[in-house]
Amino acid sequence: MSLNMKKKVLLVLISTLVICSCKMTHTKFRNMENIGSYINTNPDSALNELKKIDISSLHTKKDKARYALLYSIALDKNYIDLTHDSIIKPAVEYYLNHGTENDKAYTYYYLGRIYENKEDYEEAMLCAVKALSLDTLQIDNNILKRISGLQGAMYHKIWRHEESFHSFSRAAHYAYLDRDTTYYIYCYLNIGKMNNMMERYNNLSIAIDTLDQYINNMSIEQIHFYHNLKLNYYIYTKAHAGTVDIFTNSYINNYPHYNLINWKTIAIAKLKNQQYDDALYYINLYSKYNDISNDASYYSNLAKIQEHLEDYKGASRSRKIYSEINGKQDLFIYKSNIALLQKEYQFLLSERKKRNIKMYSILFISLLSIISLYTSIKWFVNKRKLWAINNEFRILKIVEQKYYHILSLVKDNENLKNRLISFTTFMESPKPDSISKIASQIEMIEKNKNYIIDNVALVYTILYPEFVVRLKNNGLTTSEIGFCCLYIIGLYPEDIKYLIKRKTVYNINSLLRKKMNLNQSDTNLDIWLKNLFTELYPNIIIK
Repeated sequence: MSLNMKKKVLLVLISTLVICSCKMTHTKFRNMENIGSYINTNPDSALNELKKIDISSLHTKKDKARYALLYSIALDKNYIDLTHDSIIKPAVEYYLNHGTENDKAYTYYYLGRIYENKEDYEEAMLCAVKALSLDTLQIDNNILKRISGLQGAMYHKIWRHEESFHSFSRAAHYAYLDRDTTYYIYCYLNIGKMNNMMERYNNLSIAIDTLDQYINNMSIEQIHFYHNLKLNYYIYTKAHAGTVDIFTNSYINNYPHYNLINWKTIAIAKLKNQQYDDALYYINLYSKYNDISNDASYYSNLAKIQEHLEDYKGASRSRKIYSEINGKQDLFIYKSNIALLQKEYQFLLSERKKRNIKMYSILFISLLSIISLYTSIKWFVNKRKLWAINNEFRILKIVEQKYYHILSLVKDNENLKNRLISFTTFMESPKPDSISKIASQIEMIEKNKNYIIDNVALVYTILYPEFVVRLKNNGLTTSEIGFCCLYIIGLYPEDIKYLIKRKTVYNINSLLRKKMNLNQSDTNLDIWLKNLFTELYPNIIIK
């Protein structure tokens, strides 16, 4: 086999390998996208499929980030709580810098769930705050409801019930838009709970009425939560003791899940109705199914029941435990609020810096644009002025050549001579590559044009006095006579505009027509002047 043939075979093999590798990578990414489509409805199947993917075969940061996020979602959906960020880390590193708003929102949420599992409520809250600071119009309602729900749960953990209420209300709104009945019920149960804790019983009643419509859609845990809210409403709105008893008995008989019933609420109901022995029975039943080691409310109500039963020693012991737990909770809430405020402040400070940088960048670009526009306009204006100077120079040379012999007799001719000299010097000097470099010279030459017309009037006074006298008899000034003489020289309005402003040419024409009693229907001013000159000096030929 020749050397060229070997090279060709090697090239074909390399190309084939590259194509196959690209196809494999594309196939894996497509498989992950397929898993993402059913991860919410079949999380166990999604987790099994993700476990089958060889992580070492994922080469790009994008693929690794997608896998990390999907795997974190699958674990959370399967109630496998993570307390470290090693799995989701590739997603955090990639999506927070390169992802869409939706990718960032999902990443923040599941990172927040990890912090929640670690009981680092401040960091979990900060993840929710960062997620909700994104452009929510570009984020799915599915994740917006969960982020808001996470924020509501974190506020509840640190006893900020008002903020928790608003967060759960927002979560309920997104759940409604997403048509997620289960999550909508979860949000309204918590809305009811927050209203109960803030003693807003009218709002609690509204929440209960809303939940009444979804009783058939509730899980058994949610049904017990709902009945607990309803019993609290009866207790604190001072419902009749008989009504409370009927409701309580019906509740226990219909849903006899002793580990799910909130026996403490039933004990409080009995305590309010002065049924102290029943209250003690139910409060003890509560301690059997729940961890009471940090339950301040349990010990507070137990002490009240014991006092009514004249067990003062037991009541004293319960109150002491209550005070210890309550003190720890107050300290925890205080520290959590301080830590949360610090982190929120740092986040807001960081966001403000980003906004300032963005604002200054926009201002800088705007300033550059204005300077660039100004320079361009200035360049264009100077270009036009230079063109006008060329035309004026041409016209003045005509004047000088035609009446050179008489200009020497005019005393004020020095101005015209100096102007022609400055013109000649300027026109004959080498021009730089940029008009801006001669802008000041252009400005100087453009000034003081009016005296040129006066000089022309003086020349014609000497050469053609009868013509000038006829014009003066019509009330024309020296400058106006000079203007008329420019037509006799052979200039046109388009030429004259280079000696004076365009608008001035039109205005002077109109004024002169009035002074010489020329109607609109009469001939043009320049033709009329030339006819008058020919009448007075028939032997002189004018253009």
